[in-house]
Amino acid sequence: MKDIFFLILLNVSTLSVVSSQTLTATLRGDGTLKISSHREPLSRPISISNTHNLLPGFPLLFPADPAFKNFRNVTLDDLDNDGSDEVIIGIADQLIVLTADSILWSSPVLGLARFPAAVADLDADGIKEIILLTGFDQDPGQIYVFTADGRLKEGWPVSNDGNWMISSPALADVDGDGDLEIICSDLQGTQGSIYLYHHNGDLVEGNWPVLLPDRPAVTPSAGDLDGDGNIEIVVCTTRDIYALDQNGSLLQGWPYSQTGTRYSFQSPILVDIDHDGDLEIAGAGHGDNPVFYLLDHSGQSTLGWPIPVPGESWTFHTPSIARIDDSPVVITARPIGETPADMLYAWKPDGSRQPGFPVVQPGGHEGITTIADVDGDGFSELLYSSNLLLDGGIGQIHSAELDGSGSPDGFPIQVRGWTFLNGATLGDINGNGMLDLVILSYTEYPGATPDTAFIYAFDLGVPHTPEEYEWPTYKQNNLRNGLVSFDETTSSIRNLHFNDLVIYPNPNHGVLHIENRSEKPLVKYKILDYLGRVLYSGIVSKSSTYHFSNETEGMYFLEFSDPLQGIFQVDRIIYRR
Repeated sequence: MKDIFFLILLNVSTLSVVSSQTLTATLRGDGTLKISSHREPLSRPISISNTHNLLPGFPLLFPADPAFKNFRNVTLDDLDNDGSDEVIIGIADQLIVLTADSILWSSPVLGLARFPAAVADLDADGIKEIILLTGFDQDPGQIYVFTADGRLKEGWPVSNDGNWMISSPALADVDGDGDLEIICSDLQGTQGSIYLYHHNGDLVEGNWPVLLPDRPAVTPSAGDLDGDGNIEIVVCTTRDIYALDQNGSLLQGWPYSQTGTRYSFQSPILVDIDHDGDLEIAGAGHGDNPVFYLLDHSGQSTLGWPIPVPGESWTFHTPSIARIDDSPVVITARPIGETPADMLYAWKPDGSRQPGFPVVQPGGHEGITTIADVDGDGFSELLYSSNLLLDGGIGQIHSAELDGSGSPDGFPIQVRGWTFLNGATLGDINGNGMLDLVILSYTEYPGATPDTAFIYAFDLGVPHTPEEYEWPTYKQNNLRNGLVSFDETTSSIRNLHFNDLVIYPNPNHGVLHIENRSEKPLVKYKILDYLGRVLYSGIVSKSSTYHFSNETEGMYFLEFSDPLQGIFQVDRIIYRR
């Protein structure tokens, strides 16, 4: 195990503070926090009471940078494939990898680590890598690539003239060679560049890096915007939104800009929200004209968008995409003060409000919004942070039902310190098959008082079913590329895989494809309606196609059997016109 800096384990309920008050956090343009007090300080001990069980050994405490705190929480990933997730956190000048009961390894890093790491097997060698960016300090910014066991990968770190590397890296196979590339941006005074690196630290051929006229200040996103089979990259500067092809060339119709709107920290999300085969871009902007936006693949606002942020609030919230009644909605949020007001929204693709929203409560929210079934009722809930620090220095993680009916039992969860700009990340860190919720929080003291970061881990008491989590982490997955597919998000709507049978797309828009990739010569299947009536019986040898020509939109069932085993799988499929 490598040397690790400072770590304390203690019971937070025994802590006390000199003063206690209700505070609101906002983010300044330079990335530092502004704290506003709502009433006179009161001296009393901190008292935290939660229904959910805190895992043994938590919270963990680490020294935090006095000026710049962590954004977007932590990374959870099963690095060694042992059935339990490790907690990966870059904080101040350290990268730390934790198990549920020990420090697996740590490494010092140059520059300040602020955003969550990306994790993936970059070069398809069977070993996962951790990719971390640093910046916002006197030391030069770096791009680090570590192997899962803590070794610095050959060719790394890379320093782009020591420029600050802001936000998280994004990972995608941009050049189509089977390996993942690293997409990241830096700051160079009032401008910055977008970089595309191979897994060995070499720049990808083409126009890379691409110099942009203003500061790129979001985690880039990557996906096939127009359905042509090639990956495009979407990135925001403080003034414009750009879409670049795999060579770094600007796509026709871009950049997108709107008078008075600025973009920073609200990373774009890519999703085929209207099921037309290409991608839309969801995001938010602040400035004199703060908006929630939804663009089509050509850089034009879709019908009903942009939507002005209520109260002209500056918001640094990155959207999430949820499904309500099997239809996608865009989840956005804004900051507010201590007085309860609307602060969390769900928008239909046409820009209309989803019934049951907005959520009204104090504080507002600009961290990550995660989505999962946290109470075991079979329906997903929203999890979100708060811009408020309550009496006694208590931060909160809230939850809301997706139908707008209130909050599930056991929420809000209370922790020591601010949850502002962070949130909740979901996984199973002790390998017991139960869902764990991990929270990063921190103190923000003025003057010479040292700041502390806290890592909390709670057992939610429901089964850990990662294939059903709609949004467990920042930008939905550890690639951080912002590409969201409803075909693979949960078991309720996805492409289906049965014993080397592949059924796609699901949902479909009239044509369902079935491919037999096994050695079985023949497989029987049936299409049934929701009443169980058989609409079609067929046999697939290598491939088969079913056309929903006369059926109405809705849910259907697919039943498979073979001559020897009988029925071996039944699952649901969705048809939309």
